[in-house]
Amino acid sequence: MKKIFGLMLLCATMVGTMSCEQEGEDAGSQVLLSRTSYIMYSDATITIDGSGLTNVTWSSNNEYVATANGNTLSSDKVGSTKLYCNGQRISVIVKPRYSLYTEPDMSWGSSKSSIISKYGTPFADDGQTIMYETTNTSVPYIAYMFNETGLFSCGAVVKLTAGSALVDFLGERYVFYSVNTSTYTATFAHCYGRKDNPQVDYAGKMAYQSSIGGILVVYASNSSTRGVDNDTTFKSMTEFIECNL
Repeated sequence: MKKIFGLMLLCATMVGTMSCEQEGEDAGSQVLLSRTSYIMYSDATITIDGSGLTNVTWSSNNEYVATANGNTLSSDKVGSTKLYCNGQRISVIVKPRYSLYTEPDMSWGSSKSSIISKYGTPFADDGQTIMYETTNTSVPYIAYMFNETGLFSCGAVVKLTAGSALVDFLGERYVFYSVNTSTYTATFAHCYGRKDNPQVDYAGKMAYQSSIGGILVVYASNSSTRGVDNDTTFKSMTEFIECNL
């Protein structure tokens, strides 16, 4: 196998392009890639630059970001990934269409003092949870919650008038497990890897809370509680914000 890859790389150098092989009825013909990196928006489709791509089989490091079939490249969630074809690769960056707010710092396990050193003195602090006031009129507050292991949850307060924009914003970044647009509630997770075997590194829940006058979006580091389904973290964050607004 190493010898085969070595010969392929040698051929690529000689012709000045990256190359891989086809499968199927055109097996044996060469695929020539004239471009090996792409930047695209989420939920988009473009044609891969090259020739002989009809029956190419691609694999992706992160199918939630982008996949390819033949000469068609399709994006999904915001992020970056690499796609491979017989040892050769293309790099893909998927950028967002929506930028409602800068998401909270999700450096899970960080100490409270380290977060404060980054962002300054908080607007409110009860010992376990801190909150900052932002300059974003649609998302006026960001909060961080800590336990004995450090940062394990964070949240954002979003004005109800930005509800539709919030669904679009989260939708291009996360996989929704449940959505109710009439009540502005949803559970979601940050997934990566293969779609037939999804990996989850953190999850979240959004819900309109009349007591705080907006939609609360809570992110939690524990992937076993997809969408923060047990509500304990969500309720604790809500109560803290209620007490400090």
